[in-house]
Amino acid sequence: MSFVHLHTHSSYSPMWGVPTVKTLCQAAQSQGQDYLALTDTNGLYGAIRFLEVAREHGLKPILGAELVSGQHRAVLLAKNVTG
Repeated sequence: MSFVHLHTHSSYSPMWGVPTVKTLCQAAQSQGQDYLALTDTNGLYGAIRFLEVAREHGLKPILGAELVSGQHRAVLLAKNVTG
């Protein structure tokens, strides 16, 4: 089983993520990864673009979000289309 990034921020996470979704997918593809999760802060703002670009790069996308409330953080990942 290969390594999978399960906590990744993109430019859709202001002040937390710098790379674009395309840059993240290119990096994952070049490293031979099959899956990539996008867990931007407090939302799914880049989800549609991520799904498109990940599939273009032959990756299986994993949708998620990092929820932040005060000093508490939780990374949530979707298991399937119903949650």
